[in-house]
Amino acid sequence: MVLKYVGGTMSLEMEIPKVLWLKKHMPKAVFEECEFFDLPDWLTFKATGDKARSNCSLACKCSYVPPGVEGSKGWNEDFFKQIGLEEFVSPSSLFEFRGAK
Repeated sequence: MVLKYVGGTMSLEMEIPKVLWLKKHMPKAVFEECEFFDLPDWLTFKATGDKARSNCSLACKCSYVPPGVEGSKGWNEDFFKQIGLEEFVSPSSLFEFRGAK
């Protein structure tokens, strides 16, 4: 379902492929301490200290499908597990820091 809402394919310029690349190339300890922002969200954070992410960035670039759309719960846990970003859906999920609250 994730790909249905991003035009059928995910561009390498989108956040999730970038995060996956970083996971594969960064030391594990460094990756685990990272927080990821789209540029507008980073600028907002730097200006206000608020880590809230924009719905546009989440939906268009981070594979977030809002709850209630075709039964979505928001983040698609199966998708993240399948691509190797299972820490995004662990019991101590990083969704809160890396995406929607």
